[in-house]
Amino acid sequence: MGESIDGSNNRAPFDLKKHDIKVVIIDEIMLLKHEELVKIKKWKETRRDVLMVCTGDPRQLEAIDDIIDNERKLEYVQKLFPQRTIRFTENKRLESDRDREQMAAMEADLWQCKSKEDVRNLVYKHFSKQIVKSKSQLKELGIKSGVTYYNESSKVLNDTIHSFTDYGGAESCVIVITAADEEKGITEVTGSAHCSATRKYYKGMQLTCKGTIKGLAVQSSGNSESATGILHTNYKYTISDFAANSFILQDILTEERYTVPHTLIASKFILPYCNTVHSAQGASIPHKFIIADWKAFGVTLNWLYTAMSRAVRFSDIYFLEESMYGEHVEGIIKDMISGYKSQDRKAGAERAVWQEGEYVTSKWIRGLFAKSSTCRCCGNKMAFEKRNKHKVTVNRLDNKLPHVTSNCELVCNVCNCSMK
Repeated sequence: MGESIDGSNNRAPFDLKKHDIKVVIIDEIMLLKHEELVKIKKWKETRRDVLMVCTGDPRQLEAIDDIIDNERKLEYVQKLFPQRTIRFTENKRLESDRDREQMAAMEADLWQCKSKEDVRNLVYKHFSKQIVKSKSQLKELGIKSGVTYYNESSKVLNDTIHSFTDYGGAESCVIVITAADEEKGITEVTGSAHCSATRKYYKGMQLTCKGTIKGLAVQSSGNSESATGILHTNYKYTISDFAANSFILQDILTEERYTVPHTLIASKFILPYCNTVHSAQGASIPHKFIIADWKAFGVTLNWLYTAMSRAVRFSDIYFLEESMYGEHVEGIIKDMISGYKSQDRKAGAERAVWQEGEYVTSKWIRGLFAKSSTCRCCGNKMAFEKRNKHKVTVNRLDNKLPHVTSNCELVCNVCNCSMK
């Protein structure tokens, strides 16, 4: 179609006639947003000589920031592809008939759940021997993968699993990263672990990219830097070597190698063991894995189904009872309030004065969020996550006044920025 994976339109459309292409298959079409389906419709109308087929699962999570839900999207897709619909009834991802029977029984109960209590009962019924009380048990159980609802929970589990993962005698490099520095991508390298916050990386381990990175030097087979390339969100890259203030990362498919500075390693990559369910859609997990955050406020039946259906064996699915949400929320709120006070004091005399008890507090923010976690402006679910574009923020109704409760509301970061 001429559109790159990062959304840019800087490529010539693929020449179907030149390569004698008769069939085009669009995989996981339910993960595409409405605007992308419109592009496919227009493209399809110019390629009537080609048979187009799509695959998808309407029970999976809805595309992030889409304007239509899966029910409406399925209607659109069926009109876009009016040929016969083939419904697959057997889960080929699962390894055995016994696995398929267990998953089918669980799914039958899942779609009947009407409340959070129903979901808890379902998990205890079908996974009674696969409930993990604490993340400290992961090593003992041999669990080295996981899926989460919150990005911050992925970070906690990644660090936990990384602490006991054995890479043998592989060469390593330690990067010192503080929590504040990680947000900014500021790092330093040390040959020892004397600093309080360190992360050790090994040759041969994979890293998951969490944001498109352009303009990186690509190394040729002759080890000379001759071009620039792009690293893509949710793609995994292998550490092939260490260089001065940088890592050499290799694409696991194309085998191209990229020189990535430590600053980007800290800010744009996460450890490979855990990811959010949104990022794990379409993937298979062929070993034991933990599902975290399954009791979280925003979790839906589609989320739970998507999380569990990553499994190859039903017995590999484990649920983490321990909540990690409280570990990072209070710190984020504290940083928010500190930042708002700093903004108000720097803004001038009128905003630098407020009465005791008037200023927004953690209790006030949590109370409003408990009443409604949906942004009133865009309708998206908000979250207490630094890297989530719909993170919770406090918006002032009158920009001449400080962040006092009578002048404030909660909206997501995207909408707050658009109001300025």
